[in-house]
This record gives sequence, structure tokens and C-alpha cells, in this order.
Amino acid sequence: MGSNVACGVAAGQAPRRRRSARTGCRASGRIAAEPVPILRRRCNDRLMAFPVPLPSELRDKSVSLRALTDDDWRLEYELSRVPDVPAWTYYPADMDEDYARRRIARTKERHQERLAGRYAVLLDGLPVGTAGMAEVEDAEPELFYVLSPAGRGHGAATGSVRLLTEWLSSQGFSAVALETLAGNTASERVAERAGFRNTGSHPGTHRGQAVQLNRWLRT
Repeated sequence: MGSNVACGVAAGQAPRRRRSARTGCRASGRIAAEPVPILRRRCNDRLMAFPVPLPSELRDKSVSLRALTDDDWRLEYELSRVPDVPAWTYYPADMDEDYARRRIARTKERHQERLAGRYAVLLDGLPVGTAGMAEVEDAEPELFYVLSPAGRGHGAATGSVRLLTEWLSSQGFSAVALETLAGNTASERVAERAGFRNTGSHPGTHRGQAVQLNRWLRT
């Protein structure tokens, strides 16, 4: 689920090692979607720490991203009850309050550890979804996002992808990836509008079922 990029290394940052296109493992991937987010990897890819602290906020004229806080447990709770969110992603279905709070707590830990950033997507100051990024070992950093029905149709998914991509570019990442479940045309349109190109597909699984995942790249 989100939206940024130039190839140089940021000032004061050590040159980055060369990164292979992907690990070659079979991944469930992050499934992106206009309504819903990219799926979290379910293979042996390991998250890596980003070389710099993750931003707490990103914004442009149309959309804002704010790091998730304890109060966002209700956003998690509500998104888990939107039928097409778990249908297209690994977003847990029907979270209770305790699970949603624990999920937020883990999100905050990963943000502090620089492993992954998850953000509330804000339209007119109101949270309408989440978006984020993670750096995967031996692969490009990947984006993910999910929107509630109230957040759709306003360019929030595309704007979020662009914001995240531009931030990653400013930190020296020359390529950014996302993955969509085959048939998720809404998410494919988001990827295209944000400047990503389809680089092929690979097999994965989604809730125990074999699926095809399309990989998208912006360089």
C-alpha cells in the first residue's frame, strides 16, 4: 500500500552494497491494492535495518502519512473488518482490540529498530488507511498499503506510494518494488500511476491457496 527517487547516496551515508533483483525464494509477497495493501513476505527474506531513522511524517498537497500511534488501534480494527482487505492481503481479519493494540506496539518497535515503517494515511486530517515500507535483504525495499472504502477514489494510495518512493530515493535507493496479487486491477492501476512497471510474475500462496504475484519496480 503508497508513493519518490534519485540514484545518489545521501550525504554522509556509506555507499550501499549492490542488491540483487530478488532472493529467488518463493514468496507470498506484499500484495498491493487501491482498496488494500501489499502483502507481507512469507518466505525466508529477512528484513534489514534502514541506514537512517525512518521519518515520522511525510506529506504533499493531497495526502499525508503519519507514523502509527497507540491511538491507531481502532484503524487497524476497522480495516480488518473490510471484506476485501483480508481477501486481497495477509491483513488479519476481524482483529479484536487486544490484537490490534499488540499489532500497533510491534509496528512502533519495528519503526524504532528501522526495520519497517507503517503510517496512517490521512485525508483532510482523517485516517483512511495505512501504508508503509520495509527493506528486504538482497532485494529492493518494498511498499505496502491498505485503504478503507472512505479513502478510495481520492488518489490516496497513489499519493502514499509516491511519498514513500521519493523518500527512499532521497536516501540513495535506486529502485523500489511492490507486488500485487494477479487479478488485482485496482492495485495495478495504482502502481502504474505511481510510475512502477511490471517486471514479471512468480508463484506464491495466499491463505493456503496457490496464487501468482506480479512484481512492480520503479527505478
